[in-house]
Amino acid sequence: MNKFKIVGDEKLIPKKVRNDRVVEAIGSVLNRDVLYNALRGAKYYISASQIENSSNAALEGLLLSQNTVLSDIPSHREICRTLSVKKIKVPGEGAFIVVKGGQKMRVKRPPSWNDVLSEMVNIAEEYALATNSISPN
Repeated sequence: MNKFKIVGDEKLIPKKVRNDRVVEAIGSVLNRDVLYNALRGAKYYISASQIENSSNAALEGLLLSQNTVLSDIPSHREICRTLSVKKIKVPGEGAFIVVKGGQKMRVKRPPSWNDVLSEMVNIAEEYALATNSISPN
């Protein structure tokens, strides 16, 4: 029998849901291999998050599951911007982004820390020059 697997703090899952025979509460997973095995080949990865600072979990779901359903929030829209998606509205729950599996993600190489630090120094120097805080070399 296929199970609806829930990953996360089990204390936050209602007892009625935890005790359902089709639900498997995996709990909080600290081991990456355990998490990836749970996601790999899953028919659906579903995230109904209202706020995400980083979308690592959504990215893992996109890369490992067959299909992904994400809440329509800015961070999820950002990671899906190069994918073919369908938006749906669920009455009383809001909008969701549905992504069919098997799509290639086009990912830009993130800047290196040296690039980030260099840009920060340039911005600080430009600001200091503009406000006469320092004199040019």
